[in-house]
Amino acid sequence: MKSHQLSDPAPVLPGLLIPGSEKIGVRLIRVTEGRWRISAIVRSFSAVDRVLMEWSNRSGGQLECQFEITYSDGYQISGDYRFKRKGTRRPALTRHVQASARALCQGNGDINKVRGLTARALDFLERYETDDACAA
Repeated sequence: MKSHQLSDPAPVLPGLLIPGSEKIGVRLIRVTEGRWRISAIVRSFSAVDRVLMEWSNRSGGQLECQFEITYSDGYQISGDYRFKRKGTRRPALTRHVQASARALCQGNGDINKVRGLTARALDFLERYETDDACAA
């Protein structure tokens, strides 16, 4: 009788969404404020937005920082985030990342120069967490 061996399952590639599965969550978000040379590492968009709000309040409503988001599958995006308070507007890294991905989807290019986003930005928005609404 011939023995049948099961082959190894196909490797899971970063960004590969299995139908019916949840979005790929954030492992960590690192932000660094350049003028003060301070940084923070958090595990959610709401936490990073609280950090950015605190930094914005300390600096009179203006921020210039770098960010790197690492997802649980190892995928990373990074870039610069600049914020200047206008009225009651609050800093939000979520808004920044989503605006970049949407601009790419609409063929307008990456308006915020977020590294790691590609012309497949719609796939990114469908597969990866970009706010805490889908966090477990």
